[in-house]
Amino acid sequence: PCSHNGCPLGVDAPAIASALLAGDHPRAFLLARGPNPFASACGHGCHAPCETACYRRAFGAPVAIAALEAYASGFSTPSTLPSPEPCTSAHDARSVSGLVGQTPDTAFRAPRSGKRVAIIGGGAAGMGCAHDLALLGHESTIFDESSEPGGMLTGAIPSFRFPVASARAECASILSTHAKLASNAPVLGIETLRAMLATEFDAIFLATGASAPAEELFADQPAHPRVVDAMMVLAKHTPLTGRVVVIGDGDLALDAARVALRRPRSEEARNVATAHAVLPQPLEATSAPPASLAAALQDGVILHGGWHARRYLTDSDGTLTGVEIAHAIEGVTKVLACDSLVTAARRVPARQFGHELKHDEMGFIAVDP
Repeated sequence: PCSHNGCPLGVDAPAIASALLAGDHPRAFLLARGPNPFASACGHGCHAPCETACYRRAFGAPVAIAALEAYASGFSTPSTLPSPEPCTSAHDARSVSGLVGQTPDTAFRAPRSGKRVAIIGGGAAGMGCAHDLALLGHESTIFDESSEPGGMLTGAIPSFRFPVASARAECASILSTHAKLASNAPVLGIETLRAMLATEFDAIFLATGASAPAEELFADQPAHPRVVDAMMVLAKHTPLTGRVVVIGDGDLALDAARVALRRPRSEEARNVATAHAVLPQPLEATSAPPASLAAALQDGVILHGGWHARRYLTDSDGTLTGVEIAHAIEGVTKVLACDSLVTAARRVPARQFGHELKHDEMGFIAVDP
């Protein structure tokens, strides 16, 4: 790899590759961990924009940077002391301790500023913010509706494709600094935010994630108990039975289909016979990486690329019997029989703070509106 401009965190991919080539595994881990408190996400949960920016891509295929980083990040256990030297990545706020000439150890042990920040959401963004605030000398409290921190990293991404245990340990590492966690503590309403600012906090960081569906895939039909959201499936809240069809795109749809097949047959007394994934784009144009498509096929998921759902079908008793899908180009339709239907629509943040909080045209919270 010739450049690391493709990484939004500024992880030094060329240096990691060089360290691994030299057999210096500890240094490779420190390079992955330096700008990123969730080194476990390197090569696993990341969509690898570094490979998109890799110069070798124009000559057949990019360097397998994600695989190299996954290997490097798995070398050591999580630590709040990633390196005896300052992080010098110039591309990310996590390098702030390096820019002021402090090691992480020194920054964490330095006197606190007296400023306190409320962080709404304990996912990767919220926990990363707490990590950075600790480096800057501030204290924070993380409010999350779940019983444990980590968000998608610990509560939704399947453990068969992501090191969930490492992410949990990294969360614990961050909480050992100057961050507190208020679990099972949802924060709702703009007035709650105002009260926080008026009492004990100097600032609020919103890290609510994007877990809500952007649209209803069957908006013209009434809700049905066997038509469920993919996030509920991944969080193990909703049992699936019989023939399963997943409607959506990307890793969310593929993860839901793979989870349906992979969960133990004894769990929730389920018996999933087949799992289909209906993707709106052709397989060569879908947002899911080729490796994810290959893994889904290997697990037995039946893929339908270039199709979209029109309506779900029920019998006279209201029992779900199938879903009608149409080909995006050819215009033909067909019916897939199913007993469980999973929707995996594009995700956006939930509108839990009302209309006073501005959102952009994509549904995300507007920054500096």
